Amino acid sequence: MRLETSTEIDLPQIKDWWLADEDHKHKPLPDDFFLTGFGLLTFRLDDSTGPTMYVRCEQDAQERIVRMHIQFNPEALGARVAKSIYKTLPVVIQHFKDQGFVAMVFDSVTPALTNFLKRFDFQPVSGTNDFKLDFYPPELFTINASDGSDIPVTLVN
Repeated sequence: MRLETSTEIDLPQIKDWWLADEDHKHKPLPDDFFLTGFGLLTFRLDDSTGPTMYVRCEQDAQERIVRMHIQFNPEALGARVAKSIYKTLPVVIQHFKDQGFVAMVFDSVTPALTNFLKRFDFQPVSGTNDFKLDFYPPELFTINASDGSDIPVTLVN
């Protein structure tokens, strides 16, 4: 897998893929949306056959949460896309952990994608099409109180 710079040369392909996507085709797409240099991290992901997807990560409305947008190659078979995600997502997650982010969220109505990403512990967000991965469990550890009992310590976002 290779994370490649996405440039204006990619625009026709991005637009074609966007228009082939049932969920995306009726939504606006700014020209620079999937171009490297816009967002926190934006790239084209290639495997040995060619491009499998474009990815844009940006600051979510909630502080210290990164929102991921993906546009898949409509001609890529499920196995190519799954392998691309499987090999790349942990690296992207670690990058954002290192930057001080505490969670990642994405929006999808595609059962195959949401079911696959549940393997990475993404969980549905009630009342939305969002799926969220908390980088750190809410209860990290306990403190032993003077009376011998354990007091749970919870991270506050």
